[in-house]
Amino acid sequence: RLKHHPVLSQYLEVVEDSRVVIEHSRLGAPDVEEALVTRRSQVEMTGVDILGQIGVLSEQSRLDLAAVRFHQSPRAQSVSGQLLQCQRICG
Repeated sequence: RLKHHPVLSQYLEVVEDSRVVIEHSRLGAPDVEEALVTRRSQVEMTGVDILGQIGVLSEQSRLDLAAVRFHQSPRAQSVSGQLLQCQRICG
């Protein structure tokens, strides 16, 4: 299943067992623990600003990040059991 949706969220976004595309969006807030949590999913992000203590917490997921910026995230990503691909600018 493929979802395309712009996101402007200060709350935790959880993606489970899905294929998701997030474009030109902002996830999280400075006081949020994790801005995005993924489990057993494929997530493509382009032009996304991420704020949170941990920007992306993912388990058994495939992440494809392009032009993704992590703001005020001491720990940008916490990953286990998947492939993380960064194209263009990640950081």
